[in-house]
Amino acid sequence: MEGFFLPFDMKFKIDIPIQNNPVLDYQIPVLAIGSCFADRMSDHLKKAQFSVLANPFGTLYNPVSMAQNLFGLTMKNDLVQNNGLWHSFRHHSDFSSADQSALVEKMQATDVSVEKHFAISKSTVLVTFGSAQVFTFEGEIVANCHKLQSNRFQNRLLQVAEIVNSWTALLAKYPNHDFVFTVSPVRYMREGMHQSNLSKSILLLAINQLVEQFENAMYFPAYEVVIDELRDYRFYKEDLVHPNNQAVNYVWSKVKSHLMTERTLAMIDDLEKVVQMQQHTLLHPESELAKKFIAQKTKAEIAFESKYGMPIGSSEDR
Repeated sequence: MEGFFLPFDMKFKIDIPIQNNPVLDYQIPVLAIGSCFADRMSDHLKKAQFSVLANPFGTLYNPVSMAQNLFGLTMKNDLVQNNGLWHSFRHHSDFSSADQSALVEKMQATDVSVEKHFAISKSTVLVTFGSAQVFTFEGEIVANCHKLQSNRFQNRLLQVAEIVNSWTALLAKYPNHDFVFTVSPVRYMREGMHQSNLSKSILLLAINQLVEQFENAMYFPAYEVVIDELRDYRFYKEDLVHPNNQAVNYVWSKVKSHLMTERTLAMIDDLEKVVQMQQHTLLHPESELAKKFIAQKTKAEIAFESKYGMPIGSSEDR
């Protein structure tokens, strides 16, 4: 009969301890940069009425390219033409254009938007490192290969010191801006599971050093939450690599609980009530009951705007 009577305090998953760092506030702008996971978090922040500059350079994966772009560093050979399109080695292919001048104009406009962001007195910068696996072109690390011939690039893993050095000047330059570092839970399987694990380890070690060196740097364990707390493939998309909506929403709940100020949480509660009213479908909009509901909804929207000093975004934004 041994083991028949089970203890009532049995646990079936690990709860990752997360330090409370309330640096996310709806009145403080956010810049998000990094992998596609940064895009997913940015989407949630925008729905929560945050002012977000999301991946201004397009989706980036390696931490050195992220730091270089934020710092305004350029390459000797930024631009390359291939198959009728001009590409930037510092940017995602979303920037690519058949018109070289249009590409340059978009790059310059992006640099200006980032400069304006850091010119404000305070902001929160969400940084999601994707991979320590990098490609170099003529000795320089590129953010994107743009499907050029593979024999034109060299492939290697970054060193921890390279990552730390690339971010040191940026963190020192903007001490009033809070940098929240995360590692993407997306595993990059092109080089195999072992190589992916090595890559993530390098990223984690580099972030740990940055957090130890700078008071304005902190770590949020999105990687551990997905890999360890949600360690089941039902939390992944069909490719078994990318977290699905359920997993992303779970991480978002952790972000709210541990990174947001109390007044922001109160604002989100009020916002959700109004949004629920906005999304309600009226079967008979001409009825007296419906007209009363519309009046209540309008009153709630006006009250929200008056209380928080901002209108509620459109349903397309949500």
